[in-house]
Amino acid sequence: MNISQVQKKSKLLRINRFLALNLNISRRDSDTLVEKKNVKINGKIAQHGDSVDEDDIVMFKNEVVQPTSEHEYYLFYKPYGYVSSHKRQGDSKIIYDLINNKSLKFGGREPGQEASVAEDLFAVLETTRIVGLLLAPLLPDLSERILAQLGQSLDQNNWSNQLNWGRLSGGSALPKPTPVMQRLELDEPL
Repeated sequence: MNISQVQKKSKLLRINRFLALNLNISRRDSDTLVEKKNVKINGKIAQHGDSVDEDDIVMFKNEVVQPTSEHEYYLFYKPYGYVSSHKRQGDSKIIYDLINNKSLKFGGREPGQEASVAEDLFAVLETTRIVGLLLAPLLPDLSERILAQLGQSLDQNNWSNQLNWGRLSGGSALPKPTPVMQRLELDEPL
């Protein structure tokens, strides 16, 4: 196998993953579409395990599936008792109950809503900054880690003045996020 073959192979996607990414459905639903013979690759009915690359034409119900050039990925800590699925499984809650729009686009992301989203995000970050400051006397290490996530530090001599709302400056880049606490996994709910 030469370099160009390796590069080409690394760009291949299995058909169920391709459909899941570009039709915004689960891989299980993608498999169902393939089983029902609703999907074609270059004019031939797709089979389980088929792979596609950027040169292939994939059709679903006689419509070309346009590959999305950019995907959004979210880091999400799933709360206890929630299922990572689009579909309900019995009485379990699903993570999409926590998100307004089922396509993983948070509410308020429509064009013209940027100012509102920016205000909400500022309020969340500013509240987090103040909580980090308030934790300083009790949990100084945790306080320091929270403030570091916001590019802030604790000024012991000016602590009470730091509690004023609006001290977080806009437009500054935040450091790469890291967890401030270990996640606690319980065997059963409290």
